[in-house]
Amino acid sequence: MTFTPDPDSARAPHSHPHEARKAEEAQKEAKEKAEVANQAKSDLLARLNRELRTPQTILYIEDNASNAQLMGLVIERRPSTRLLGAAHGAEGVALARKHHPNLVLLDLNLPDINGDEVLEQLQSDPLTADIPVVMISGDALPSQVQRLLALGARNYVTKPFNVRSFLALLDEVLSTPPSPPAAHSLS
Repeated sequence: MTFTPDPDSARAPHSHPHEARKAEEAQKEAKEKAEVANQAKSDLLARLNRELRTPQTILYIEDNASNAQLMGLVIERRPSTRLLGAAHGAEGVALARKHHPNLVLLDLNLPDINGDEVLEQLQSDPLTADIPVVMISGDALPSQVQRLLALGARNYVTKPFNVRSFLALLDEVLSTPPSPPAAHSLS
């Protein structure tokens, strides 16, 4: 004769199924939090390693000198990042082809050609198609934002912007390997 213990009798004397379920849920939640923390730690270390190994280059295409100077001060918060500037769209496209920056920050209203045309030129050129482009403009119309994201902009930032949020966006874009543009917006 074989003795098979009753699974319910293996529980602690005053334990209930409800308490056991709560304990399992707490363990599962703790495990998920640990996984999220480990992933965040891993992402941070990977970003720091990339920043320490290779300097990042950002091209800012902006005709307003004050905005360009302000962006220079913001980018200084990322010491491993070099900022190139262009005051005209055609000049920006030429610099993107020549220097192949890690990111292009693009104003919408430029004196020679509009930012959307610059974006289209960058997206259609095999030399620059993989460079992520973030639009920066005072035009916050949802239709405008959606149109430019649909054209291939990685993100759309409206002026004035929150510096911390903007730097987090830069870190995200600069730490992401080149790929076809993904449309999502910074709020």
